[in-house]
Amino acid sequence: MKIDEPVDERPAATGLRAVPKSIWALGFVSLFMDISSELIHSLLPVFLVSVLGASALTVGLLIVSAKAYAAPRVMRSLAT
Repeated sequence: MKIDEPVDERPAATGLRAVPKSIWALGFVSLFMDISSELIHSLLPVFLVSVLGASALTVGLLIVSAKAYAAPRVMRSLAT
């Protein structure tokens, strides 16, 4: 450091103020995506039955096939 260089005497940010605004924005985006995903998962069977007229068997088969499709992918990601 040079002698002529001004010294920054402000204390360093601590706690929540130390987190950059971009990280806060990404956190809120992630929160809202999780909320919307949970809403869709809970309302999709109701929509299929009431609006599209699907039977309970059709909804059950759709859910089982989606879980069967996702299970190998989850297991592969856990193995690595």
